Amino acid sequence: MSTPKYSAIIEQTWRRLRPEQAAQMENLSETCTQIGQQVATKVLERSRQIMEAQEAQLQTLPYLEKVRLLETARFQAEQEVMRETLTDLFGEYPEEPDEPGMLSQETIQPVPPLIPGEIGP
Repeated sequence: MSTPKYSAIIEQTWRRLRPEQAAQMENLSETCTQIGQQVATKVLERSRQIMEAQEAQLQTLPYLEKVRLLETARFQAEQEVMRETLTDLFGEYPEEPDEPGMLSQETIQPVPPLIPGEIGP
């Protein structure tokens, strides 16, 4: 993710969790942009920390595996830093509401066996 994406997530979350406060802020977008820049820096630092812990393994991997490992480290860093940032800002980590048409754990039903007599899940 880039700084604009982090900033947008923060601003959307602010508007969703604290709409009155967001409406009263004259510089919400600017504030979120500054926080987004801080998040981007922290994500880069955290990604490097994760990769340093796997440095020996990284040296022995083929190119595509290295790319996969680097992307995984970046994704993990983004998740951790955004969770920390949103918790610091709002005192909680907001769960995203289910999108229409998306399955959630509550709506997933066991699939019956395809072959009669087969034991289902």
